[in-house]
Amino acid sequence: MTLSPRGMSRRRLLAAMAAPISAAGWSGVRADVRADVRAAGAEPATAFHDLDWRDKARARAVPVRLYMPAGALAGRGSVPLVLYSPGFGGDRSDAAWLGPVLAERGIACAHVQHVGSDRLAWMMGPVDWVLREWRGDFTRERLARTLDLRFVLDRLLAGEWAPALDRRRIAALGHSLGAQTAALLGGARLSGGERLRDERIGAIALFGMAAFRGEDTAEVLRTLEVPSLHVTTEEDRTVMPGYAASANDRVAWWRGAGGTAKVMAVFARGPHAIFNDVDRTDPVGAAAGDLVQAFLESCWQPPWPSQRLALWRGRHAGLVTRFETLGAPG
Repeated sequence: MTLSPRGMSRRRLLAAMAAPISAAGWSGVRADVRADVRAAGAEPATAFHDLDWRDKARARAVPVRLYMPAGALAGRGSVPLVLYSPGFGGDRSDAAWLGPVLAERGIACAHVQHVGSDRLAWMMGPVDWVLREWRGDFTRERLARTLDLRFVLDRLLAGEWAPALDRRRIAALGHSLGAQTAALLGGARLSGGERLRDERIGAIALFGMAAFRGEDTAEVLRTLEVPSLHVTTEEDRTVMPGYAASANDRVAWWRGAGGTAKVMAVFARGPHAIFNDVDRTDPVGAAAGDLVQAFLESCWQPPWPSQRLALWRGRHAGLVTRFETLGAPG
């Protein structure tokens, strides 16, 4: 395929490429409290906090958008936490079907932006892309993404929100390249690479995960140690050399993945970028938010598979072509 990020729409690029990059950090705690804009007649807007952190140890900026349940700091008990990692070209404002929905349902969600593989990465031309590949930048950025999420988790559990967060209920979720990030934190292991597992993360969700370039993706996932949710669509195809994957590939990876419990959901429609671009007003976005909630609650509140997942399948039967659960949380 011809790589020509300039002049192409972001949706078309995401659908075609599913490549990686990234970064993030901590320092100045600037928190812009804003509200998620909704259509007239929709549910109340959800407040979020934009945090422009910097990791001094890595000299990296780490922008975060934190969605917190209303009253979470009012001493009403601790809430679960989800860390979200976007795919190539994404930022903290993406996946609007996730953070606002989870926060309204009592789950905090931190959308992490990876500098280097965020929106500015679309400014690369073909030569830039080849040079970055030749230098091994994409491989380094894959590692940097995992450190970004670890850094954000460290900050959240040590900062002003710490009293409101339940350390026993933490999950990581990602899309495309971000799904790789979540998988590595959940125990997936690259050949010859260091173990990147973060023991604080007890469940992961992988949306439209791209293949691990230079690796046997099935083998990488075989070492997963936590319950995992795998989501794709029948139309979800990534064709960038080294990162190519289809729905059938992702189903096969799910079947061979490690971990104590696994869920696979395949939606009937939607290009690769759908889980990055849509919000809750799209039926697939609404169903995805419901699925994440049902999966996490099933992990945190046994028995498995819980009635929540069965009810989700029945409620969204018209959108889903394949749905299956395996195993049980340890």
